[in-house]
Amino acid sequence: MSGGRSGRTGRSMRARVGISFLLVLVAAGVPSCGGAPLAPPPPGTDPAVIDFSSERAWRHLEALVEIGPRVPGSEESAKARAYILDELSKLDLKVETHTATVPLPPDGREGLRVVNLVAVIPGSSSPDLVILATPYDTRSVRDPDYVGANDGASGAAVLLELARVIAEKPLPYTTWAVFLDGEAPVATKDPLRPAIGLLGSSAFAASLTSHGLMPRVRLVTVFARVGDADLRIARDLQSHRMYREEFFRAAEVTGHTEAFRSDQPFESPYASQRSFVAYGLRRVVVLSDTSFGDRDESGELRDELEDTLEHCSPESLGAVGAVTLVALDRITARLEKIDRFSDYPLASADEALAVPVGTLPPEREEDPAPGPSEPVDSVPAEPLAEASAGSGDGGSSATATEAPATAPDRGAPQRPSQLKQRAPTGGLGASDL
Repeated sequence: MSGGRSGRTGRSMRARVGISFLLVLVAAGVPSCGGAPLAPPPPGTDPAVIDFSSERAWRHLEALVEIGPRVPGSEESAKARAYILDELSKLDLKVETHTATVPLPPDGREGLRVVNLVAVIPGSSSPDLVILATPYDTRSVRDPDYVGANDGASGAAVLLELARVIAEKPLPYTTWAVFLDGEAPVATKDPLRPAIGLLGSSAFAASLTSHGLMPRVRLVTVFARVGDADLRIARDLQSHRMYREEFFRAAEVTGHTEAFRSDQPFESPYASQRSFVAYGLRRVVVLSDTSFGDRDESGELRDELEDTLEHCSPESLGAVGAVTLVALDRITARLEKIDRFSDYPLASADEALAVPVGTLPPEREEDPAPGPSEPVDSVPAEPLAEASAGSGDGGSSATATEAPATAPDRGAPQRPSQLKQRAPTGGLGASDL
């Protein structure tokens, strides 16, 4: 353990925000980073909206880390998907799989199959989308002791708990909780591009674009490395300025300014938000700690064998969860007010699910459909499949759902099975962005 943590005791803090008050309990057994205490919910915010359990999130993190390295295509990757599917099934959520085979450089004859999971939480008043995305994979490391606790599992742990909270109190907009495969760098045989990454998010963003659904996406929030015991979320230069700052303001009212420092310099984390930005979507926010390890030794632990539970904290997971829920509540409330004055009325979730393909009203003039920022070659991918319990993907099954033969100009975005995926050739590498 680094010197910056040597003074830590084996204490952990479990934070859970109740319906009308905050309850903070201290329990023994897990290292914690000792941030500022949680504050009461901000004025005008329903306290139930931040009913996030860091204890539940920590259990998810422990379960994913116990599986081991989750390299795409491996048995461990299938076990991780099975765990995520099982947890989402307990919430009675519809979950679909989004698969794509991405050609690898230099000649594209070798391909990597990535499997994304999409859980759907219908909105209370609109079919438009809020997408919460995170990786669940790890990079390929020969050492079996590498488990990717912070880099690859912490975001998935937070998103599973966020799905529970949002399922109990839906946002105005339909929420897609997206668990991405193939985000960590993958080695290739191309000396000019020895590694590429962000494959799952690239394939997913390509599908949204090819089916005209990008204009229906009101916000994408990406959770990358969010479990570090010395958490400090970067101010991403590519994130939407207004939405990014809403997260940092939410940190002020929830008492998490040590993890969300609004006075720090801008950075550009290499994370899934880049895929959405590359396809022209600017309504993106990424939450990622770029200096995993002690703050005075930037990057010391990231992608190393020390990326273990010992260097993560349930308090950090709780901070990200609480801040996210307050920020989402504020952002969607503002968007909902804007929609009341737009050209078409909001539809109920039930009505939206019943809308036939191609019948949604046109986008607002002030929110034009974005396109790829650069031309990206695409290849057909495998159709989506509706996930259910009991099959061969680590104990889960998938019943294939064929996408329509012709891509609709638009469709109700609650239904990810409408997407016939198209994966960008070779994904996105660091040199591409």
